Amino acid sequence: MTNRKNSIVFNQPKDNAMYNASASITSICDAIGVRAGVISPAAAHPKAIELLDDRQNNKLLPMLAAGCVARMPNASERTSGFGTKDFGNTLANVFKSVTLRKRVGLLDHRLICDMRELPDFREHTFPNLDTDIHLDEKSEGGETSSDVSLSDQVGLKAGLASYTKRIFISRQVLVDDDVELIAGLAANVGAAAARREAEKVYALLEGNPVLDDGEYMFHAGMGNIVGSAFSENALGSAMAALRNQITPAGAIANLGTKNLVVASDLEFAARKLIHESGLGNTVYVVVSPWLANGRWYLTADPNLSPAVGLMHLEGSGGNVFVGYIAHDKQRRDGVLLAVAFDFGTVALGRVGIVRGGA
Repeated sequence: MTNRKNSIVFNQPKDNAMYNASASITSICDAIGVRAGVISPAAAHPKAIELLDDRQNNKLLPMLAAGCVARMPNASERTSGFGTKDFGNTLANVFKSVTLRKRVGLLDHRLICDMRELPDFREHTFPNLDTDIHLDEKSEGGETSSDVSLSDQVGLKAGLASYTKRIFISRQVLVDDDVELIAGLAANVGAAAARREAEKVYALLEGNPVLDDGEYMFHAGMGNIVGSAFSENALGSAMAALRNQITPAGAIANLGTKNLVVASDLEFAARKLIHESGLGNTVYVVVSPWLANGRWYLTADPNLSPAVGLMHLEGSGGNVFVGYIAHDKQRRDGVLLAVAFDFGTVALGRVGIVRGGA
């Protein structure tokens, strides 16, 4: 399997006298991409459109398999085209592209997260990012009043978890050239990954974790709880609380509202209130079915004051990994793919987020 840090890239073949069909592998791959919904017809190879215009006679997956066999340099090593590495990697690449495209609309939860990359699967330490400094006024000719010492801090520990599945695509599906069926499954995988990630982000918030100072993330004494049902007045109080939060150094945070996160039962009321109040251009409504009924949160821009960290493996771009498994231990007739989604969540601080609801 390909290393998860690297995207699977199918190297298009060079001119090869052994494969002299009317369509090149490049055009076949583009035609498959168009049918899978990841390449626009305008961006596809001109020959790909010709292939698509005559779908009755042009079965793309079998054609690709034949091309992969034909480009093998040693004729004695040729096997069924569906069993070649090139075909498996190409299918994995198409599958991955569909997972990325189809889950874009399910990533609203990332708006409230500070996106991070970890170099490996080991547990890493995340100091409380509420740590800050207060600048002192210096008198003329005077000395700076105090030093700020930066050293390693004790913090919460967190790492990546891996969520996996194997996908077997039978030879019958490949022979039948059912690209749409494969793309539909890939879309479901992408959506499942996005939902799993969102579920974990909101589980962290609802779990109210203890930060490295020994106090809960949401604590009345910390000024980030508004214990009222969602309403215009409650929203105003939460926005004021976000502005007036006190940093550990005793300064006023002065943070504006970036996101209003609400449970499903509050979606209509939240969207209506944000629209009618004229905040639609500055406050984005995020809806989560993983929050308890009546629950809502306000968050500042996570780039200014991160409260929730969302971690992915370095180089993955926060995307699903899809790889071709060359040897199926069960010796089934088809192609076996491995799907993995590696991510983790961590609480980074309490300044920059306010919880509402009873």
